[in-house]
Amino acid sequence: MQVALTFQFERAVNEYAQWQAVPTDERSDAPAWWWSTAIAAIDENAAMPVEWCAILGVADEATYAEGAKVL
Repeated sequence: MQVALTFQFERAVNEYAQWQAVPTDERSDAPAWWWSTAIAAIDENAAMPVEWCAILGVADEATYAEGAKVL
């Protein structure tokens, strides 16, 4: 997986965690830039770090493609 995409995905995951921390009725819409990162990662079969899996609510060792579906 490209280093730039990994960096973008990490940023999206971290922002997703912050976004999820806001109560549903108070949070804004999800940032649109997440879509481009998710689309770029939709075919990536490498396993994500376990911490990212926990944040995104997917199984340990889930692929970037599985994480992209959450975004």
